[in-house]
Amino acid sequence: MSTDEYGIHEKEMLGQEEQQEQRQENGVEDKNRVRPSDHSHAAIQSRQMEDLGTALEVDHMILDFLCFQAINACFESRRSPPINDRLELQACLAQVDQFFLLFKGRYPTYRPDPELHFRQQLLQLVVLVTQRFRRCSATPVRSSLTALRAANQARARAWIGDASRLPTAAYNVRPFDEALPISTTEMEENRSLILEALGIPAEDDAYEDNFYGTSECVGLLDLLPLFMRVSAACHTMFECPPTKKWMELAAGWMLQGCLEQYLIFGASGSDAIDEAFAWGPGENLDLPMDEDTEEGHDTRQRNKSQDPFCLGLENDDTQLWQTIKSRALNTILSAEKQYWKDVASHLAAVWDKSSPAQAEKEITEFLVDLAECIPEPVLVQLQKGQLQGMTRSQTQSFIRSCGVDVAEILACIDGPG
Repeated sequence: MSTDEYGIHEKEMLGQEEQQEQRQENGVEDKNRVRPSDHSHAAIQSRQMEDLGTALEVDHMILDFLCFQAINACFESRRSPPINDRLELQACLAQVDQFFLLFKGRYPTYRPDPELHFRQQLLQLVVLVTQRFRRCSATPVRSSLTALRAANQARARAWIGDASRLPTAAYNVRPFDEALPISTTEMEENRSLILEALGIPAEDDAYEDNFYGTSECVGLLDLLPLFMRVSAACHTMFECPPTKKWMELAAGWMLQGCLEQYLIFGASGSDAIDEAFAWGPGENLDLPMDEDTEEGHDTRQRNKSQDPFCLGLENDDTQLWQTIKSRALNTILSAEKQYWKDVASHLAAVWDKSSPAQAEKEITEFLVDLAECIPEPVLVQLQKGQLQGMTRSQTQSFIRSCGVDVAEILACIDGPG
């Protein structure tokens, strides 16, 4: 369902059995994990078509449909009691994972169109954001998460360039070195508070004790670059620069990512703040490379296409971003007396005032909006009996001319539900 070109190590999206084996080696067993039956995708795997072009089109439609279905299942899992929808969600994710591997095996050189590519990227972000609080089939293996964090830190260092460009350069960050990390008891209390606020049941002591907030759990800071890449893809697709609302969401993500690091994960020092806020127009946006070589030019262009701040911002927009980012920085690096006296209490007060549950809701609403900004998959439209831009009669004529049985395709998917 995703590849390393999206910025996450390939091992992160291993098949279900390989992920389980790695976790067993690490001494971790998740008894809620779904194991698809051997025959669950037999219909898809055995389907044969004489025309390769038609087969590719059908498989493309199926993959798009499965990604769409999994995205919606992720959102639904956050709206409903997780215990009721968890198995169905994991089955959806397993189905996408397996069919993506099948698709790559059948068409190794095929590159998806922009809409499917965007939906795949969005699925990865939606899964990791919505399912990060409890261990599940989508939880990255430790080696992948370690590699991701190293890559994120390297990106931030490249953007910063030198000490004068550190986001915290103008602030006294000594309290973050001297008064942190907070105690284990405080972290456990904070974890309980946020899980309760989000309506997520207490973790199962037998199998998932203290997963949220451990080094194996994905944090908002880890997902910030992926959020930026998905945003850049959306802005590029619709040829529109970042808006004020998006900038406020991005700054809020940075702020919440920092607070989560200090109050949930037990970080200390100012590195988390510098990494989170190392975004924006500037001269050091790319990793060092030989610009005169073709490879260097291609890499530079690819990096820019993944950064929403490299999409031709006007001077007014650049200034607006600096203002919004500075406001968020000032919030966490306040010069108030309480900050200098007790940084832990200051961070807790900021966390309480900023309402992490509300921030989580805004992030989820943004992801829902992204999911709705591109047309529904063709199979979903055909299920409804009408393709976008066609009447129902034209749609039926189109289906007959293609010689494709929609009901048969949907039946062969044999998905959950």
